[in-house]
Amino acid sequence: MVARCSIYRRQSGRSWAFLALSLLVVVCSGTADGNTIQKFAAVDSPGVLNVHVVPHTHDDVGWKKTVEQYFDGLNMTIDLRGHVKSIISTSLESVLQNPARTFVYVESKFFSMWWNQASDAQKQSMRYVVSGSKQWTFANGGWSMHDEACTHYIGMIDQTTMGHDFLKRHLGVVPKVGWQLDPFGHSSTQADLMTHKMGFDAIYFGRLDYEDLELRKQEKRCEGLWDPTTKDSNSNYSTVDPAVFFSLTGGYSGNYNPPGVKDFMFDELYCKKWDVVPLTLLNETQLYAKLEYFLQLMAVQQSQTQTQDILLTMGTDFTYRQAESYFSNIDLLIHTVMLGQDWGLWNLTEIFEGLDTRRVNIFYSTPDYYTLRKYHQTKQAALQKDK
Repeated sequence: MVARCSIYRRQSGRSWAFLALSLLVVVCSGTADGNTIQKFAAVDSPGVLNVHVVPHTHDDVGWKKTVEQYFDGLNMTIDLRGHVKSIISTSLESVLQNPARTFVYVESKFFSMWWNQASDAQKQSMRYVVSGSKQWTFANGGWSMHDEACTHYIGMIDQTTMGHDFLKRHLGVVPKVGWQLDPFGHSSTQADLMTHKMGFDAIYFGRLDYEDLELRKQEKRCEGLWDPTTKDSNSNYSTVDPAVFFSLTGGYSGNYNPPGVKDFMFDELYCKKWDVVPLTLLNETQLYAKLEYFLQLMAVQQSQTQTQDILLTMGTDFTYRQAESYFSNIDLLIHTVMLGQDWGLWNLTEIFEGLDTRRVNIFYSTPDYYTLRKYHQTKQAALQKDK
């Protein structure tokens, strides 16, 4: 059982070691006093902001190096990023260590390479976290994350079909969420043909025109329902709602990074590149101050969308090469934010001024779970607005 909050409050010159000890209990047991680290734990209570933490990696299927070089971590003189084999393997190990953790994977080409080299034990573990514990989910699931501007729709269909076929044959799953984080610009073809008609329930994307992004922030339209059909469409939508849920990512910063872009990046390679100190290396005072800034970022993001749920993309290009290091920082973030509110460490009324938030409920999540929550909330909000 983790130490009671009052123990921390009474310590003079309190040491971060107390918090670290409590986190060790959490990581080993998958729970804590008050169940601070959970997955899929949204609540519908007045004044509660649900923060969905979604660990992910974006692995380009060929960019500066060949696919094989990125997979095996070769040719590091061109690009230090890569090691996709390690990303998948260590992320699998990390989610198995704690049943509350989740992970999102996208590019089926890399996953097929990993699968073909995986041991029987690794394959069995992967089947478990995908279909059993529901900790590992596939978004998009195409052979790659295709572009939307210079690609032909036949190629888009073919590569998506190839990826989905592989996942269906080997794991019995088909992705239900579109995940177009990196293409530079987005099209109605993607929303209609490659999302709605592909059977996806939502589409998530990061990059968009900077003027469009700023306007959406001001008007609280960073998420919503997208009806990509046209009036002259020959399709029969009498029984199927063509609108899909859409959401920007990256805390609405125009990318798919963690909130603050660099501030809550916990991948060791990026921490060195950007001179970021991970949470696990901060002392107690530094940690509480950093998480106050985190809560301020949550308030900004909440002010730019509708409803009481927001999503955090925790990752970027080729992150989670050493997954346990990244997950341990996320665990500490969730654990401290949840308990710190009980300790009265931060003035939430001041941080969330002008917003109906008196409690932050933060937990591991997936795009699928977030879509399930947000689609109906957004639909209901739209109907009320039209009345």
